[in-house]
Amino acid sequence: MDDSDKEVVASLVKASYFGQRERRNHFMLRHTKYDRNARATELVLGTTGASKFWDLPVDIGRLSMLRKLELRYCRCIPSSLGSLKRLESVVLIQFDGKTRLLDPQLDNTTLNFPETKSLEIRGGFWNEQSMTRFMGWITRAGNFPKLADLRFIHLESEILSVVLDALSMQSNTSSILNLTRLQLDFSGMSDQQLQRLLFAILPHFPNLTSLSVKGNQIRSLQFLQNFFEGKPCDFTSRLLSSSLRSLSFDHNPILKHKNKMEETKAFVVLLRDCFPLLESLLTWGDWDQEIECWLRINRGRRILFMGKCTTTSTQTPVSLWPKVLEKACRTSPRGVKTEKEDATVVFHLLRNGPMVFERLTASSDFKG
Repeated sequence: MDDSDKEVVASLVKASYFGQRERRNHFMLRHTKYDRNARATELVLGTTGASKFWDLPVDIGRLSMLRKLELRYCRCIPSSLGSLKRLESVVLIQFDGKTRLLDPQLDNTTLNFPETKSLEIRGGFWNEQSMTRFMGWITRAGNFPKLADLRFIHLESEILSVVLDALSMQSNTSSILNLTRLQLDFSGMSDQQLQRLLFAILPHFPNLTSLSVKGNQIRSLQFLQNFFEGKPCDFTSRLLSSSLRSLSFDHNPILKHKNKMEETKAFVVLLRDCFPLLESLLTWGDWDQEIECWLRINRGRRILFMGKCTTTSTQTPVSLWPKVLEKACRTSPRGVKTEKEDATVVFHLLRNGPMVFERLTASSDFKG
């Protein structure tokens, strides 16, 4: 009879400090969750001190029902981890990537996770070579086909550059093209790196709806003004993403100057031209009135009436205008304001959008 999951978990803990008594007081099994059949579904495993790294034993592959795995201060992922085909979430905290993060067999072994939707890398000890190899692994075709949430937190600035390099070179066969959320927080991102992220990386991820760059060194969005200077002010030339809905600048120096005239203009370009669905900047405090106005307009789905800026190049049929406008009045005030209804979007569409009262014979709804 196979060992029960509880016995396997116990063996993982024992193997982690076997023969190394000095580690025993530093190791702690933080969390385990079992289903009704006593099969492990969630596991948090790791040491409590940065000087006490350990290798994940191959027995981890026996926990076939595991869905969530969090590893702390680990330094090697064995190929047996590939047996966990139900794994949905992986969190790696303070990994020692410089030593041997991945089992050497991974160069010749397919290690894929068909159900994994979330992957987080928080801190750790990396060099350019180890992070390049790691990014090559997670982006390899078929390794993470359902990955939707990718998070990097507390990386060194030069390691962040390696991550950006990998993200900017995605092919049509990459396993992470379906990302809906990308988090690059507290990693020293500069204005230049943000510019690269917006212009060179986001186009590779058409389904991305949430982007977080919290706690970095972003000081200005003036590069948007400079980049578009002299170019036509239309969606065709300025659109960067028609799917991004939230962008967090929290804990960045730019927030100290967000209401200055030049930064306000840059934020307007961001909201008006680059991301027409961007409805949340996820920041406490009041925005400049013009920025708040464009946030409301985007929440009201003005993009539905700007056919040339969408991938489908089709405008909303006239017959749907009443429902869309009614919804716009209910959704646009969501944010720092508390009014139940708001006419900001309706006013904008009447003033700048296509004609509301078109001749019926010109509408596709009434073409024979």
